[in-house]
Amino acid sequence: MLDKLFGFQVHKYLHKVGFFLLCFGIPLNKVVMSIGTIWCISNLLLEANFSAYFKNIKKNKSFLLFLAFFSFHFIALVWTNNFPYALHDLKAKLPLLVIPLVYIARPISKIELNQGFVFFCLSLLLTSTINFSNYLWDVNANIIKDIREMSLFGSHIRYSLFIAFGAAIALLKTIKRDKYFIFWALLFAWFSFYTLKSQVFGGIVAYLFMLFGLFLYSLYRLKSKKLKIKLFTLIMLVFSLGVFYLYSFLKPEQQTAVKKELVSFTAEGNAYKHDFQPIFENGERVLLFVCEKELKRDWPKRSHLHIDSLDGKNQKVLFTLLRYLTSKKLPKDAVGLAQISDEEISYIEQGIPSVQYLRRGVMHRLYGLKFQIEQYANGANPTGHSLLQRFEHWRAGWAIVKDNWILGVGTGDVQDAFDAKYDALNSALEPDYRKRAHNQFLTFWISFGIVGALLFILFWWSFLLQSIQARNIFSLAFILIAIASFLPEDTLETQQGVTFIALFLGAFLGNLKGENRSAQHLKISGETLK
Repeated sequence: MLDKLFGFQVHKYLHKVGFFLLCFGIPLNKVVMSIGTIWCISNLLLEANFSAYFKNIKKNKSFLLFLAFFSFHFIALVWTNNFPYALHDLKAKLPLLVIPLVYIARPISKIELNQGFVFFCLSLLLTSTINFSNYLWDVNANIIKDIREMSLFGSHIRYSLFIAFGAAIALLKTIKRDKYFIFWALLFAWFSFYTLKSQVFGGIVAYLFMLFGLFLYSLYRLKSKKLKIKLFTLIMLVFSLGVFYLYSFLKPEQQTAVKKELVSFTAEGNAYKHDFQPIFENGERVLLFVCEKELKRDWPKRSHLHIDSLDGKNQKVLFTLLRYLTSKKLPKDAVGLAQISDEEISYIEQGIPSVQYLRRGVMHRLYGLKFQIEQYANGANPTGHSLLQRFEHWRAGWAIVKDNWILGVGTGDVQDAFDAKYDALNSALEPDYRKRAHNQFLTFWISFGIVGALLFILFWWSFLLQSIQARNIFSLAFILIAIASFLPEDTLETQQGVTFIALFLGAFLGNLKGENRSAQHLKISGETLK
């Protein structure tokens, strides 16, 4: 419509601007994302070339499979009971239908897709720099925060996926010797550093899964069988050693103490309390050599926080103190307390329970996970521990699947089903932490039953094969990151997650057809799009 009014291809440029807005807005904030979404939909409706749209949609078989899956959001309304929540869920998922529809109906060109990558990565560079600078400011002020809270522009979990995809784009452009490959190489190094520094376990898994998948794809493309075998053997050896080290590190401690070796009294002559509960910190039992009398007497001399109050992470100050002293292999008495500095007292007040938590990078996160696993193995309350809570979410989710594996519980009844199942299982999780599955495959099985879940899996498998056949490694990297994110998270339950998956899903699906056919063109509104 506007093309005829102004005499040039207005809709082509509006379509491009909408795509760039979404690429730049996804890491930035919801406002820019929403503007970009409305922009691209409005432009498509104003152009109103519906016959061309329908032809493009009809010939995209992978997208038709996706539409079959998405239709279960409406089909499952038939057996849902909670319609208000169902309508809320449909509203939240609407971009997952609409945005791919836009870019399948009117595909963007390969050039525009690459330009979108630039906007996406520049937005990531801007936001990650601000995040990290703010974190360093806190560190310089001697404030130790959970580094996973470093993200100021939305969920740290979603943001970690964006960084992983940004790293994939930068890596592939470096390998392809792009015009500005030095810039892309530096960007890959920065995004890789940020991924490890941020300690978001889901983001690290997605990053490593992406690298591993791209490596296997490279092996697949190699012509030399001998080289393939050697490289595959090497990577599997490294992978196996990594898994073995991770297992050895995270498994619960088995250390025991012999009672006759335990000292009964402190240097002041007060009695020690020795509790053999299997709570470990840095390889030592936390509840041995404890003299609360001396700690409660001397702690007020060192800190303004009452020892029976809560620290900066809502943990009991006394227990944080016991863990910290244990991590330094000090007795939990006046002598041990006297040996820690004022700076360390500040750390304890902030909720830092171990000297190991002062380590930077991935090891900090691994020590936290190790403690959680030890707690869970010994029947501790999972509330407040991200990994332990997921164990409870998955346990409840599988229990729901067993009862409703054919049809699921319906579009709107997922949270209600979880609430009921937590009660039935006598879960120790507090009510505010009784969330949904934190596994997208499991969530869709619970919602739509076995057919809906299989359609979701089949779509991603089809998308993966199509990307490999088209030799589109950018699309392959995106799929690997998306699938990795679905395992520990409900990625498609938030606006940022939905928009990220929807945008690049649509952009790649609309672009894959012409990847190996340079002579093929798509004609829309009288213009030729390459």
